[in-house]
Amino acid sequence: MADEQGVRADRRRNRVRIIDAARSVILARGRAAGMDEIAAVAGLAVGTLYRHFPTKDELVDAILMELAEETSALVGSFEEALASKRESPIVLLEALLRTVVVELSTTRMLRDALGGSEPQLRGMQERANALLAQLVQAAHQDETLRDEVLVEDIILLLRAAPDERLSAQERERWLQTVLHGVLATRP
Repeated sequence: MADEQGVRADRRRNRVRIIDAARSVILARGRAAGMDEIAAVAGLAVGTLYRHFPTKDELVDAILMELAEETSALVGSFEEALASKRESPIVLLEALLRTVVVELSTTRMLRDALGGSEPQLRGMQERANALLAQLVQAAHQDETLRDEVLVEDIILLLRAAPDERLSAQERERWLQTVLHGVLATRP
């Protein structure tokens, strides 16, 4: 039994190594990244990779599912914060923008490298857009967001946001410039 548990733990560790390596390689080379290259970066034999993921599509699906879970957790935390009214809507909108632009730039690049509109991510994108709509509406109601700023504007800003090719400080500066343009008042 102890050996079986050790094998299962090793299998889980290998799966994590493979997915982490695949995220890194796909981020660098796009969807054209080869399975051999991914196995090498993971430090595993290619056969081990294929035992976990018989096809590259299955590996990409696993990455997409992780991205969907990460997005779900992020959106859920902001939905909960908005419902609790602990923070003003504009503070939450600013925090969401900062999280996406400054902290999650690598995740955004990976999503884009994988196509970005995969079925696994569509539902999460719709949920995230609904959250943005709630935040924008609430910020309009408390008059902290300029009236002419629409949900579509915020989505456009997020699509045009700089990624990790710029430093965190540069992304923060970009964010501050954007916020200066969309906020009616600073909280």
